[in-house]
This record gives sequence, C-alpha cells and structure tokens, in this order.
Amino acid sequence: MHSFSDMIDATALHRSRVLIIDDDPLYLELLEKLLGKMGVGQIIVASNGDEGILLAHEHQPELILLDILMPGIDGFEVCRQLRADPAFANTSILIQTALQDEHERVKCFDVGGNDVVSKPLSVPEFSARVKNHLKQAVQTRTLYDFQQRMNIHLNMARGFMSSLPPTLMAAQKAAKKFGMTFDLAQHSGDDVPSCVWYMNELNEAQLLFVLVSASAPGLSGALGILRIDGLLRELIPHTKTPGDLIAQLDQRLGQTPDNAIFVGISALMLQKESDVITYAVAGHPAPLIVKKDGATSLGAGLPPLGSGLINGQNQTWKKSKDETMMVHTAGLHLHQEQNAQRLLALHQAQQLTAHACITIMQHDTEECTLALIR
Repeated sequence: MHSFSDMIDATALHRSRVLIIDDDPLYLELLEKLLGKMGVGQIIVASNGDEGILLAHEHQPELILLDILMPGIDGFEVCRQLRADPAFANTSILIQTALQDEHERVKCFDVGGNDVVSKPLSVPEFSARVKNHLKQAVQTRTLYDFQQRMNIHLNMARGFMSSLPPTLMAAQKAAKKFGMTFDLAQHSGDDVPSCVWYMNELNEAQLLFVLVSASAPGLSGALGILRIDGLLRELIPHTKTPGDLIAQLDQRLGQTPDNAIFVGISALMLQKESDVITYAVAGHPAPLIVKKDGATSLGAGLPPLGSGLINGQNQTWKKSKDETMMVHTAGLHLHQEQNAQRLLALHQAQQLTAHACITIMQHDTEECTLALIR
C-alpha cells in the first residue's frame, strides 16, 4: 500500500521537467535512464554550457543537473548566468562534480547552486536528492498557481465592490435635489473593501442613504456583501422607513443557518424641506453628534444582521447649524471622539460646503466608512 507521501512524490516526479547539462555522453545516458526509471515526466539533455542555457530558457525546468568541468563555459559560469536571470531565481540547481577540494565545493554554493553531489554517483543518494528538490519545486509551483488564481478572484471581487455604489456624479445629482452637496474620498485597509454605500431617491420627497459593512475582510467580506446587495436591491424600492429595511434584512439573513460573516448596516432617510433625519443602525456603532467642543454618541447600536430578532425601531435627529451627524462603521469605534474631531477638522480644512460628505479612512489597519451629515 502506497503512503500519501509516496503519492505526492510520484506526482511531483511525473509533473516535473529536468534539464541535464553534461559534456560526457555516457553520464548523460546514465542520468537520463535513472531519471526515467524514477518517473520524471520530461528529461532534456544538453552537452555543453551554451546549449544548456538556451534549453533552460526554452523549457523552464524545475530542476537542473549541472556538471562543473565542461569545455567552453564551465558549470560555475552557467550557474552565474542562470541566477542573474529572475526567471531562474527559484529553479533548483543540483551540481555534480568530481572536485574534492573544499574551496571548489563551497564555490558551487557561492555561484547559486542549491545542492552538490559527488561523482561517481551514489544512486540511492542521487535519487533521494532529486526527489526532494522536485517535490519542493512542485509545491512552490502549486503555491504560485494558487496565488495567481487568488489574484484573479480578488480582482473580480474588487471590480464587483467598486461597481456597487452609485457614481459620484449620480450621487451629487441626487443630493442636490435635497439641498445638499456630496463629496467622496476612499481609503481601504484591505485589497478588497468590505464596506459599500448606496444612495437611492425613493420618490420626489425621500432620499435613502445606506452604509453596509462585513466583518470579514477581503474576498470573504465581498461574498458577504454580494448577498446583502441582492437583498437590498429587492427591498430598497419598497422601503417605508430605515428601521423597516433593517428588520426585513435581518429576517432574510436569519433564515440562513451558520451565517459566519457578521454584517453591519446604517440606514438614513432624508426628507425634502425637513430638518429631521430618520435613521436605524444594526451592527455599527450608533451615530456621533459632533460639535465644536467634542463628540457624543446617540446611544448603543443594535446587534449585527442575521439574528432574526431585530425590530424595525427608528430613531430621529434634528439637524442643527452647529452640529454634524457622523454615521460610521466599526473601524471608527476605537477612540471615537479623537477620530471624530480629526475627521471633522479634515472636512473643514477642505473647505467643503457639503451638507453630506462620505469619507472612508483607515484606523489601526481597520477599514472605516464615515458619513458626515450637516
């Protein structure tokens, strides 16, 4: 019965390409037969250093078996030239040599060799070293392939997340109808943002702003947002109040077992020709009210979405000339007052005349989304 390690070794050998560079035809034949018997998938041979370098570029082998003493350029120079090329930075080079001088053998490593075997070969030792180097090479290649696939998925997730919010021009146009101007700046603590915002004009008299964040960063968070996005697009056109929207979302998410990604949401409804903002929050800290002398919280927020227990309770806040409402995600939770003052100062320094400003900032590696409404 073959062990799991034996299966891995066989796979590594079968998927591998090995280049032999040696000027001795008998040695080339011997090594080719040994590698073939071991199960190496592709064996390439070169009889001198120049040919070996050309074949290395052509076939990109996982392992190079390199002789030192050859006419023309010797194995030391071949190794130097290959290591000077970034394409061979991680290629295993196993040097075979009859040299016994310690200085010469150390030189094999100085020029970039990974390992040294003595001529004449010990077949068991040679086979063991070849298997070890090829297994490591296949594992490295597998990891690289996985990273490439992950990069593709992350790029798709980034594209998806960036496509969800309205364009800045559309948001500014909607806000202008309600006597506001709208500005946006974004900074994310992760390659793939886990926060997204929406602005929807429900009718001629009502404008809905929704801020959503997922507890998981990166791809996992984007997948969580994907599900929320589908539900929001279904529910928002029929929204009566922010609390009603959050309660319906909570019920939908609560129907899914083992919901591992927590989702936070803040929803605000602005009325035309009214100073009162109706809002509801779940999974985010409660909004902050910022004055010139400090910032205070409007109270505790509700638990994250997905419990199925959140009611449709609404809160209201009446806009005042000297106050600013800050609606934010958990990234601003630490040191709320200091952050609120710093961000408000930034807002004022930019000399924005906006009644509503969305700013996304990073704090202690956490992603934070902040909405300023005045």
